[in-house]
Amino acid sequence: MEERRVRLWQLFIWGRSALSALFLLVLYAINGFARPPRLEPVFAVAALQCLAPIPYLYFLKRKTTSLLGVIAFSLEIVLITLLILSFGNDGYVFLLAYLWPLIMAGWFLGQKT
Repeated sequence: MEERRVRLWQLFIWGRSALSALFLLVLYAINGFARPPRLEPVFAVAALQCLAPIPYLYFLKRKTTSLLGVIAFSLEIVLITLLILSFGNDGYVFLLAYLWPLIMAGWFLGQKT
């Protein structure tokens, strides 16, 4: 059972790393590989998201998956909050678009997850 948990965490960490890097690359590509001053906070949070797997890998290496779950949950909340705040006045739209499907999936799946 523990080996299965570690494998699932590995998939999460590498998948999250790939998607974070893709998000940063898309931000650069959309803006013509320049960083407009008004989007500096978004680029900073995107770069910070690329560094997020470092503590995940540390706790995974120590095989403390329970603590890793708490750390991952907490760090993801902080990163998403920073991303929403970096969007300024329109951040609430991102909040609804990002969190609504997660809330509904959690509600429908319930304790099975």
